Amino acid sequence: MVRRWWLLLCLVAPAPALGQAPIPPLAGVARAAFPWEQWEVRVPDLRPWLARARFCDSCEALGASDLAVWHVVDLDGDGNADLLRTAGNPPGLEVIEGRVYRSTNRGMIMQAWNEAQIVGLVRQVPGPGSYLVVRGAPFGMCEPEETWLAFMRPSAPADSPPFREESRVHFVRQVTWPRTWLPAPIRLRVIQDEYNLRGAPLADDTTQTESECQGTLRGNVVATFRLGTTAVALAQRQVGARIWYFLVTDPGSQFTTTFGLPPGARLAGWMSSRWLER
Repeated sequence: MVRRWWLLLCLVAPAPALGQAPIPPLAGVARAAFPWEQWEVRVPDLRPWLARARFCDSCEALGASDLAVWHVVDLDGDGNADLLRTAGNPPGLEVIEGRVYRSTNRGMIMQAWNEAQIVGLVRQVPGPGSYLVVRGAPFGMCEPEETWLAFMRPSAPADSPPFREESRVHFVRQVTWPRTWLPAPIRLRVIQDEYNLRGAPLADDTTQTESECQGTLRGNVVATFRLGTTAVALAQRQVGARIWYFLVTDPGSQFTTTFGLPPGARLAGWMSSRWLER
């Protein structure tokens, strides 16, 4: 079942220290259509933009329904609009999501992310502009339990490709998303070997869940990490006497998992503060 996912807003955070991976701006949890109107530049006619992007040979023949899925957007705040592929499937495109046409010094350049979906724009911190947020889409007969978010920073107008991936975060679809976020991120280190990252701020090791893709899942364990793993906490919640952190692990951390998460990937989820140190 295709689920509607999150609209991502900006987590106000300091720039990463030298040598550290950028902190992904994960804050936000609106389960609604992405509000392109916040970024959209109103133009009298979209068809000239489609012609510049070489999308159609006879753009004049396009009707209102063909144009409804396209939006002209000032992505980087420089006053020059970019043409973004949004939702729907206009005639002539097989890919449902994941195309962006960006204005550059060499004209309108297209960049595609296969079957991935554009799910948001996030203000860059620090500085002007925005990230383009791309989410991994389901592939195959069953929908995987895991997915990812990639944060794409616009390149300079003369560069190719027009967007560069700065950060990617993997998580499971069942993860409980925070309702509030820390005013500033907290650096953490795991001080207990075989420590669990969970999908919710709750220690569940007994529940058995059958998944079409992963088989039998144990409780709410997403992955089990080695001693010394480092992470960035973006939110916290107190449950009883225990503090839980919603965190993103640093790239290259060693873990084992039932899910199809790639080795060394950055994972998002909940860890108890019991065996974490600042």
